[in-house]
Amino acid sequence: MWSKYSICCLLILVTFQGIAQTEEDSSIGILDKENENFNLLNSFINRSTPLVNESHQITIGNQVYIEQIGSNNVINSIISSSNSKVQLKQNGLNNEIDIHLVAASIREKITQTGDNNIVLRNVQDPSANVYFELTQEGNNHFEQYGVNSKTNNLKIKQEEGARNIIVRSFQ
Repeated sequence: MWSKYSICCLLILVTFQGIAQTEEDSSIGILDKENENFNLLNSFINRSTPLVNESHQITIGNQVYIEQIGSNNVINSIISSSNSKVQLKQNGLNNEIDIHLVAASIREKITQTGDNNIVLRNVQDPSANVYFELTQEGNNHFEQYGVNSKTNNLKIKQEEGARNIIVRSFQ
């Protein structure tokens, strides 16, 4: 797999080669050569984008996306995985996400809208494949400690004012 550094070096070398051509080349020919180099670079970049496993869309590599709108929103995240895609979104006031995840692969999406939502998750299983989706819509509290075969694929929606949810799943 080509690294972005290798691709940049290749682009620079090919560009200098196009510039160093004899003066007999027209400027249109050099421009076409640069467009070819750009298209070649794009094809390498497109091939080096993360691959996706369709079964649960686990991204090969690690990605964390954080979006916060509002005041006093807090996210603390510690994630250790070889394959992860984590999306954390907060839109409102005084929302908190505190996650500590250790797993082989992680696909996680937490969305908090409204005010005073709390998520606390602690998953420590280096061999687990964890799929988790949580939506909270105001004044909700969710906690999870551990993961097993029954809790490694959760999808939860808490509407405004729902009761607290605590999941304890140890092997």
